[in-house]
Amino acid sequence: MTRHTETRRFHYIASLLLILGAGAAGSVAAGQGPPRPPRCTAPIGDRFAFVWDSVEVSSQVFSPSYPGSRDLHECARTLTVLGKVHVLDSNDLVGMQVVDPEVLQAVDSDGNDVPWSPLPFGPYARYQPLRYEYPIPRDPSETPQPVLQPYDVSISLCLDPARALPPALSLLQWSVQAVYAEEVIEVDVPFAAADTWLEVAPGLQIRVARATLECCKYTYVTEVKHPDGIVRAFDDLLSPAEPIAEYLVLRTRLLDPDGNPLRATQDDRVSPAVSSRFVESTSWNTARCVGSLLAFVTEAEVANIRHVIVVRPREVQIPFTSTDLPCPNR
Repeated sequence: MTRHTETRRFHYIASLLLILGAGAAGSVAAGQGPPRPPRCTAPIGDRFAFVWDSVEVSSQVFSPSYPGSRDLHECARTLTVLGKVHVLDSNDLVGMQVVDPEVLQAVDSDGNDVPWSPLPFGPYARYQPLRYEYPIPRDPSETPQPVLQPYDVSISLCLDPARALPPALSLLQWSVQAVYAEEVIEVDVPFAAADTWLEVAPGLQIRVARATLECCKYTYVTEVKHPDGIVRAFDDLLSPAEPIAEYLVLRTRLLDPDGNPLRATQDDRVSPAVSSRFVESTSWNTARCVGSLLAFVTEAEVANIRHVIVVRPREVQIPFTSTDLPCPNR
């Protein structure tokens, strides 16, 4: 068993932004939807940038004579701002939750607050890890370099169809969630099934429940647990009231005897029929890792299974302010 540790610094929070964050949270609780549990508010600085792409408005008309049951949260008019959040500084960052951003305030072009209500999306959140692509260089002799990709963001709010649509939003304040970690560790366990649990870090244990080579296909199942803590999959569905786990399993990789990741498991664009892997949470506060790889795509033998685990993650609210957003004339 091998352990690789990468220490990450957590950036502490400026007191001024804590005050601003508390004020924004208070305005939401006062009249713009249910409050969320308190979270830290970290300064954006030069770490993120939002670039809006389009502003869309959609409307629905509901039949008053419809005999069936109707969703009480249906929205007659929806305003949506589409864009991308670019990560300019990924230091300490392991992922973000950008689905259904939390809207804090909307102001029209005359400086008046725009009445709105949050859209009734599901009460669950899901973190997305940082995603890299490897563009093919012009020079075939050069090694492709990873390029961090932005997050697609859709900010939506429900508007009163009886009110005139403002010509523009002079201010739109909203926020997403990010996960920072003090430490991210990589632990390697042998590609060999065993009934015993291996302690890969203080208290953190992994058991290889299955490791086979059958019909030209490598298959493995591992379990990760901590007797005194909660272990979950990084992209697990979370309730807004649910605290983040002490350990998050980000991904797994298959390694050759020299400790190098097998090439076919490094590229997420590989067909699932060739290579697949996923991590899921269990009801026993553990994580279950499953993966497979067709043997013919690699000349090297599989020797170990690498687990990338986030230790003591911190959930941080990242506020954004968008200005001068034109609204469709409808």
